[in-house]
Amino acid sequence: MTGEVVGRQPFGVFLRIVGVPDAIGLAEITAMPHGAQLPQLGTTSAARSLDMPTTTIK
Repeated sequence: MTGEVVGRQPFGVFLRIVGVPDAIGLAEITAMPHGAQLPQLGTTSAARSLDMPTTTIK
C-alpha cells in the first residue's frame, strides 16, 4: 500500500492511503536505527501490511 504522510507522532506516522479516499493508516514504528527520523509530512511512503486481511476494498 502507498500513502502520503499526513501526521507524525513519536510512535509512528499517519498515512492517507492512495486509492482509498476516506482511509487513514497508521505506520507504527517500534524501533529505528540510531539517528534515523520519521518521514516528513507530505512525503509518499510505501509499505506492506503484515496483519491486513486479504479482502478487496471497493
